[in-house]
Amino acid sequence: FDVINQARVELNYWLSSACDADLLSFCFLHSLGVPWDQCRIMLESLSASLVSSELEPNWELSTSRSPVRKRLRADAMNCFRMRLRLSPSEVYDILKVNKRMSYYTEYKLTSCMDHLQAKMFLSSQDLKTLVNKCPTILGYTTEKLDKQLEFFSNEVN
Repeated sequence: FDVINQARVELNYWLSSACDADLLSFCFLHSLGVPWDQCRIMLESLSASLVSSELEPNWELSTSRSPVRKRLRADAMNCFRMRLRLSPSEVYDILKVNKRMSYYTEYKLTSCMDHLQAKMFLSSQDLKTLVNKCPTILGYTTEKLDKQLEFFSNEVN
């Protein structure tokens, strides 16, 4: 158990809100002789594809007034993380703001992100910044997004 606690201390930034299996995988790597520095390098470069988000919401999410699924959709969460290159803790922070996102399907998330990128000519990094600043935008339908964008473009012109 000392190795597990040490891994939590050493790798907390990358493995916060991650699945326990990921933590145990890095404990195993360390027991094979891989130093924590190399584990951090792997996590820094591959965190979006190497680590999976915890699929069971913790007490902070599940005791809120907004509805949250008992178990998050793995396909939607993994697609969302991979698309925006988010860490599990960043996904968790977005879920704290937009709890309804736990009900969104992979199709809903990708169609909304595709539409935002196409209409606003956003790079992947710009889309990530937008979603981090305003996670509720992912709940909009494409029609509502079009209306909002048209409204803002008319107000600016």
